[in-house]
Amino acid sequence: MTRVVAPGGSVALQTYAGLHEQPGYRPFVDCVIRHTGPDALELLGTYWSKGDINELRQLLETAGLDVQRIITKLGVITLPSTDAMVHTEIQATPLAQRISESAYRAISEEARQVLAPYVDFSGTLRLPIRARFIISTTPG
Repeated sequence: MTRVVAPGGSVALQTYAGLHEQPGYRPFVDCVIRHTGPDALELLGTYWSKGDINELRQLLETAGLDVQRIITKLGVITLPSTDAMVHTEIQATPLAQRISESAYRAISEEARQVLAPYVDFSGTLRLPIRARFIISTTPG
């Protein structure tokens, strides 16, 4: 990005905060780990792998960018149901080919329990998610 932005130009990034800062996803990932083993953390952890503020700052500064502002916001993603979330999160990773049907069912059942605080009266899952927004500039 530094290579293609004009001198004095801005670069904005969005990434998710680390898994330890995710009030909804952390319990889900813990649930998956309980039923599939510790390797699941690596398979489900990609979203959260670049959420460390110090690491982000260092990456940008190493690339020649001047970090101007880092903003952390807690938002909400809306999914049709907890089952839809489980399906999406598992099928979007290689985990889908590595777990048994019984493990998948157990994950679904436990996820309904651990994510129940985020399900509204209609069954819609409103899951909190913490994101980072980083604004930086190139030397002008």
